[in-house]
Amino acid sequence: MAAVYQHTTKTSLTVGVLFCAALLLCAYTKERPAVARLGASWVGEFLRPFQALHGATRHSLLSWWGDYIALLETQRENVRLKTRLAALEAQNSQLLEFKKENVRIRGLLRMAEEAAVEVVVANVIGYDPSNWVQVITIDKGSRDGVRVELPVLERNGVVGHVISCGAGSARVLLLSDRTSGIDAIVQEGRARGVLQGMGRFRARLEYVLEGGQVKVGDRVITSGMDNIFPKGLLLGVVSSVGPKATGALFQEIEVRSSIDFTKLEMVEVLVGVRPREDLD
Repeated sequence: MAAVYQHTTKTSLTVGVLFCAALLLCAYTKERPAVARLGASWVGEFLRPFQALHGATRHSLLSWWGDYIALLETQRENVRLKTRLAALEAQNSQLLEFKKENVRIRGLLRMAEEAAVEVVVANVIGYDPSNWVQVITIDKGSRDGVRVELPVLERNGVVGHVISCGAGSARVLLLSDRTSGIDAIVQEGRARGVLQGMGRFRARLEYVLEGGQVKVGDRVITSGMDNIFPKGLLLGVVSSVGPKATGALFQEIEVRSSIDFTKLEMVEVLVGVRPREDLD
């Protein structure tokens, strides 16, 4: 308690002394203004470096704060622009895909119109995962007019034929499957044979007699004799004519399909032939 009292007393005395000194200084400078101006000048000179430092520090802090706020706003704007750009790129990709799909559909329908056939356009929704079977699945079925053994085409030629059909989907055996056989004709030399699948999207033309004129680059088309494919549809192009074995009856001919099955996205199922009067 005594220590607190002593501290309070010292504080009061110090404040009193300073107050009295201030009063005396005011009275003295009032009588002698020159001394007051000189004192103010000395005080100003003494405080000038501190004031300069304070001003520079304040300016730097304000400048740094302004740059920081501007940087935050720039970052937010950058995020907004990136988000907008991503959205525009996604929209552009969708528009490009719609455009390409429209071109594919137009091509398929134009081919059907020129061939005077009725078709159902379908999307490819699946491939057989094994390497032993060359089969695709399409998104059209019996309720769309699709049935077993109907030909399946693409604007570049024959894809295969339907082997099974559900209400809303169907499975298509590709012409490159080993169990596929299509009666065919070499368009230039008119040699006839059976296009047999070899797997891995390849095929060969079987049973072409030794005397048949076949050369690399010849087009191979459907003959129309198998009761599945109409005559004249493109199957592929002769890619090689192998050396004939001694005494062999048939030539060894490989055919490159006109279809790139790895990029197959849309096909058309030939469901009928339009009467001639419908074309007038």
